[in-house]
Amino acid sequence: MVELRSEFEAQVLEWPDVTSKYMFGCLAYLARGKMFVFINEEDLVINNLDSTSRQAIAETHEAFPFESKGKPVGGWMQVSVNDEAELSEIIDFVRTSYEAALRKSREA
Repeated sequence: MVELRSEFEAQVLEWPDVTSKYMFGCLAYLARGKMFVFINEEDLVINNLDSTSRQAIAETHEAFPFESKGKPVGGWMQVSVNDEAELSEIIDFVRTSYEAALRKSREA
């Protein structure tokens, strides 16, 4: 994922109200201050997906529940991304998480 970061950022940082900053030792992307994805070593961790989206991404990509200290974190999905084709295939899931983060920011 590190080598795909430029391509990822070229897309995501163009979306309205997106910023990036380091959180938990990883580069995170936020929509109006609400995190929607971060880069964890060679994977993306998408954290605002509903159960249907989590199931869909797990069926079509190398994706699994993200764990912290050996325990799954509330619906977050860790997705391996090996090339630009895979990045293109999962960007809609990232956008879904982004849109959920925007909704949460309006509710706060």
